[in-house]
Amino acid sequence: RYSFVKIPNRDKANNDIEYRNTWLKKIIADIWDLDTWDGWQKSSSSGLMSALNDLNDSADTLHALGANAVTDKLDELIEPYKKNQAEFGKKGSEVPLIQSHQYYRLLDYAFERGKLTMEQKFHYLTQGARYRILTVEDFRRIQSSRFQVLPILDFFYAKNNTYSEIVSLTNKINQNGGYPEGIHKLLMHAVLHDSSARDRLSKRVTSGNANEIDHDDWQALMAAVRSVQVEGLLRTTASGQATITEQSQINGMTSYSTFVKAQYTLMEGQGDKYKYDNVVDSINSFVKYDSILMGRQGKKGQYAQFDRSIQKNCPFNNLSVKDYQESMYTFIKAIFKEANVPGGEDYVNRIFVDTIEKTPEEREQMRKDGLENDVLSFEQKFDNIIKTNGSDVIKRALQSVHAEMADYAQQEEKFDYSLKTQWLD
Repeated sequence: RYSFVKIPNRDKANNDIEYRNTWLKKIIADIWDLDTWDGWQKSSSSGLMSALNDLNDSADTLHALGANAVTDKLDELIEPYKKNQAEFGKKGSEVPLIQSHQYYRLLDYAFERGKLTMEQKFHYLTQGARYRILTVEDFRRIQSSRFQVLPILDFFYAKNNTYSEIVSLTNKINQNGGYPEGIHKLLMHAVLHDSSARDRLSKRVTSGNANEIDHDDWQALMAAVRSVQVEGLLRTTASGQATITEQSQINGMTSYSTFVKAQYTLMEGQGDKYKYDNVVDSINSFVKYDSILMGRQGKKGQYAQFDRSIQKNCPFNNLSVKDYQESMYTFIKAIFKEANVPGGEDYVNRIFVDTIEKTPEEREQMRKDGLENDVLSFEQKFDNIIKTNGSDVIKRALQSVHAEMADYAQQEEKFDYSLKTQWLD
């Protein structure tokens, strides 16, 4: 025995990095000195970066082959760790002879370059830490270094990032359908409601660097952008370019009905505990986003606008951009109907009038004739509906339409959005 310092709680040390490092530092200082600990820390960090840099070429090669090549390799790398999990830590157990650095580099590269879907990135990040091919330090390093390209990684900032929390989260993912269904539910039911994740996204949008976010990720993120920030994303510069690309705009249109649709079972499961603030803001955000891109709001050349070819684009699941728009139109019309708003149906039809075939000059005249004022009055009218009828008017409206709403995550089979267990305790 070289040190008389003992770690008081070994179970906690296995799951809590700060706790473990605090006591390891005391032990090393007791045996040698603090300079030895600091030297080991620097050497470890330097060694990691060197190992990761050595893997850049193989990461480039795999990612060039496409997402399937990357996910196949990640699955191959993690499989021995899954098999070894039951024996992990037991006397005589063997650590798999796999370079965990390769898993880290491939995954980190995917965050850096936007090479996987959001569901895939969350899946391999949480699974990697769960089965210890990623250390908790690795997990946190990815979160802290890549939140600029995927702001909602702040879901894991100062919470949901100890080993015990990650195990609990992955268990709930499995109980709610596993991958991809459980991961998608996690995003729609927990991550996009998380205040830290939403605040980080908001800061990224207002910083003027939203273009650094991968265009594929807007298929989930746009629904979490606050309505007051939508104009900034779509406003064009002197060159005619908006802050985010045309493909980002297309993907963003798919996020609203996907997010709203997923809320119904969460509302059912949480009952009176469900907070409607985020879905209310998502609805307001959609009206502004859709109206700008359809030319109902803003002067000619002020914002990006869709044309018919874009509206026919099918970004996911053979559903067109128009399908996602129509889902939200139908839902909002259902809210006004449920609230018995006099003239509500006519008003909704008016603010969602199809302007796609209109020339820029014709759109400009429609705005001057009152269309833009009608659109801009939506938030006040919607606020009055909530105040008069209560927030659960949204749930009542969703009840009749949610099943048929367009959803970017639905593949050959329909996801069951029902919750087998709540995400957060």
